[in-house]
Amino acid sequence: MNKIIIIFSFFLLSLSTFSSHWTIKGKSPYELKVLVESFNMAFLTEEEKVNLEKQLKELDALLGSLEEKDRFFVAKSSVYKWVLQSAPFAEVPTDFQLNDFKTADSLKDLSPFAKWLLLSIKSDVASLVTLPDYQAYLKERKDRGRTIRYKAVERRVNLIRPWAYLYSNSSGVQISLRLMKYQFILLKNLISQYKLFHRFQNKELPNPKTKLSFFSLDDGKPKNEDRKQDKVLSELDQIIEKHKNKNLPLPVNDWKVARGDRWMPKEEPTLDEKAEININNPRPNPSYVAPKNLPQPVDDWNE
Repeated sequence: MNKIIIIFSFFLLSLSTFSSHWTIKGKSPYELKVLVESFNMAFLTEEEKVNLEKQLKELDALLGSLEEKDRFFVAKSSVYKWVLQSAPFAEVPTDFQLNDFKTADSLKDLSPFAKWLLLSIKSDVASLVTLPDYQAYLKERKDRGRTIRYKAVERRVNLIRPWAYLYSNSSGVQISLRLMKYQFILLKNLISQYKLFHRFQNKELPNPKTKLSFFSLDDGKPKNEDRKQDKVLSELDQIIEKHKNKNLPLPVNDWKVARGDRWMPKEEPTLDEKAEININNPRPNPSYVAPKNLPQPVDDWNE
């Protein structure tokens, strides 16, 4: 039992750190970005890693042969269509209403794709429950047990309720794991849509290249600047620990601006300003001492 707890704890830690994953470079659709970055390499088999790299190479070539507006259009339409068609539950308890939708505090471990989906659901729920027709729809369902006049509202409710229920009754880790199995399906569907778009434009499908233009594998290792900062913090922690052991006073952030720190050098007047001051308000120089003997003129001009 202890072994299972240790393994599961390591699993949760690895999921939250997201140490190794693929990233997308350049200006790309955000939906595609969060999807690709949600493939946590720590939980993929070697076969899945090879398959993922193969798919990304194929996708990289497809993206490189399309204009930016077309890349965005296909990605957004494909991802949203998949979300609306792929309910996470076959049935949702009848007593669960969108007004009950709330997120737990444990959603900090969501993958990038799960976070994006949560924000989208929050926005849709907030927009839907404020509609006057939504309140009328709830009343008609309560009185008749079904709805006749508010079919459009009912369709929106039925699309959103399964996802809202998932986020209301699951932790961040559970949601990320549940979505992980769908990510390969969605990526494969996205590639198919890009291929279909190429055929509609009478374009030949590009061949995958060895060097990728849009994707790169992030091994999760800290960059040089991060390592320098970690080293400084580590050394500071060691100093503080030594002070604690020897009961020495610890450094505190109690610095305040002293009166002397507010001093600013006085701006000296220019020569013109000095002359104007002296003319308008002449003042004798208190340190001036008149000479006892004035110089005498001499006639030293020689013809």
